[in-house]
Amino acid sequence: MPWCNNCGTEVPYGSGYCSNCGAPLGRAAAPPQVVQAPQYGYNQAQARSKSYTGSAVLTFFLYWLFWLPGLIVNILFLNEAKKNERLAGMSLPGVGCLKILLWVQVILAVLSCCGTAVYMVFGAASIPFLMEY
Repeated sequence: MPWCNNCGTEVPYGSGYCSNCGAPLGRAAAPPQVVQAPQYGYNQAQARSKSYTGSAVLTFFLYWLFWLPGLIVNILFLNEAKKNERLAGMSLPGVGCLKILLWVQVILAVLSCCGTAVYMVFGAASIPFLMEY
């Protein structure tokens, strides 16, 4: 609440005169505007604390054991990570590892498909090191 400049009495908002001494207060005192600091919602705070390092390690081992489930899990983790990065407004730990693992796996899959196609079309004669046996 504002105070009277003449007698120091506390006066209610919007009054034009002091209720104690009757002095004019000038302009009507309006309640102060309260500016709150931005508060992060529960989801944003949770997204900021999320790390995908463990997810990257799990994906790496799945790639070595089972190729297709590893690829599926990697894509699912990446989709979740992108959503959480947008929500958090920052890059999260481990997401880069997931992206690199995905690219390496896709490149290896393409190379293995190309190698299989070459072997099927040209046979073992197209691969010199197989001819030694």
